[in-house]
Amino acid sequence: MGSRVKGLLLMGGKIPNKKSNPPARVEDKISKLPNEVLCHILSFLPTKYAVRTSILSTRWKNVWAFVPNLDFKYVEAKSYFFNRKKDKSTSAGFLTFVDRVISLRGSSDIKKFCLHCSYGIKDFARIDGWIRTAIQHNVVELDLCFETTDKDLAFELPQFIFMCKTLVVLKLRSNCITNAPPASGCFLLSLKILHVRVEYPVNDSMEKIFSCCPVLEDLTIDGLLGSDDVLNFKISAPELKTLRLILPHRNWVGDHDHQYCFLINCPKLENIDLKQDILSKYLFKNAKSLVKASLNLFSHAVADQQPDFSNRANALLAGISNVKYLSLSAHVWERNEENLSRGIDTSLVDYGSTCTERTLCYHVGGCCHVGAAALQVNNNFAAPLQRNIEALAEDGSTWETKAMQTWLAF
Repeated sequence: MGSRVKGLLLMGGKIPNKKSNPPARVEDKISKLPNEVLCHILSFLPTKYAVRTSILSTRWKNVWAFVPNLDFKYVEAKSYFFNRKKDKSTSAGFLTFVDRVISLRGSSDIKKFCLHCSYGIKDFARIDGWIRTAIQHNVVELDLCFETTDKDLAFELPQFIFMCKTLVVLKLRSNCITNAPPASGCFLLSLKILHVRVEYPVNDSMEKIFSCCPVLEDLTIDGLLGSDDVLNFKISAPELKTLRLILPHRNWVGDHDHQYCFLINCPKLENIDLKQDILSKYLFKNAKSLVKASLNLFSHAVADQQPDFSNRANALLAGISNVKYLSLSAHVWERNEENLSRGIDTSLVDYGSTCTERTLCYHVGGCCHVGAAALQVNNNFAAPLQRNIEALAEDGSTWETKAMQTWLAF
């Protein structure tokens, strides 16, 4: 008997009973939630984690099979030191996992199907089958990202995707996907959001997708332009409201005299966001509904080296002259201060994080010559400009801060 116990007995104490105070039992309230609620919670997780909940208890065994979202992502290791044999095994395990999940989940509808993976030619049939299953289960959102190191290996989107009547959101990201929509007629009748990220976009196939989606409202094209000297691209969508074009050039060092032309015919377009390093030629038709525009050039150096930059920028700004909100990178503003001060009637101008002292001077100088009609000065515009002035003054700038402040009070 230990000394502590002996001491307790001598003092008339009692030996503590370890079993007399069992820990408080925690009630499992989550498992009592309805299946619909549990499935909604699990829909925010990658599918591999949702499936793992099946080991929690009998209650959870089949809950994952009714989750409306399927999210499969596999990123191939790219490190020089990675084990290729192990990586192939992991890739094979990923493919098998997707097969099993799709075969076991039953006949319930699929709301979102997300598949990001690398692939080889032997995987074509599998991927085709997975996408077909999602379409057959009335998929609403399809998010596909395929990559391969073999540039000659292209994955052609199955035709049945374009025939899907339930698809509302389609996201395609790849260095190897080719688009071959039907030659004629309307397709993707319910599609409202289309995001495409592709290297070297091809005129014909891309244009067919845009023009034959009757209710498309949101379009994003994130592409890498190639070395072709001529590219004519037409974007025509009767219901389009938001357009984003992120189009860097493959080789922005060297010759910048490329003939890239984008014809935009979207009568209901309200928002446009353009990001490039080499400015393309933009022609607008029926752009009277535009409310907000953002123009951003990645590199000031490229703008200086592009022979036709000023003409293209002026034509672009003339095409969007009805906007109420305009955001410009400093390169566009600085190179086109005269056109900006005369031709744009805006209620809010955002200079961007790269705005310079010289850029502000250009704008104010131009606006003072034409009066308040050139720019509707209000609190939304004046306050940010005042902060920029004060920040420049604190940094030791030598330009006439008082003159700027006087103009703001005009």
